[in-house]
Amino acid sequence: MEKPQRLRQRSAIAGLYQRYQRCSPVSVTITSLVIITITISILISFLIALFSYVSHHNITCHHHDHHQHTNFLLDSAVLLSPSP
Repeated sequence: MEKPQRLRQRSAIAGLYQRYQRCSPVSVTITSLVIITITISILISFLIALFSYVSHHNITCHHHDHHQHTNFLLDSAVLLSPSP
């Protein structure tokens, strides 16, 4: 009684595997593209955060550049805020 069920399970697994093999190139390509996109976006955000931290640190070290930094922040705020 146990054997047919196990055989049926194995055939179902084999059918799933065949189905996966049939559609694998497209799904693998999509999955790899998604992973690459996520990795690139994480890297870009990390680089932007690092750059902003370094520039902020440099500006806090050199105090005479502080005015330019506040101007840059104001300009970016104006650019990012929706125009009326």
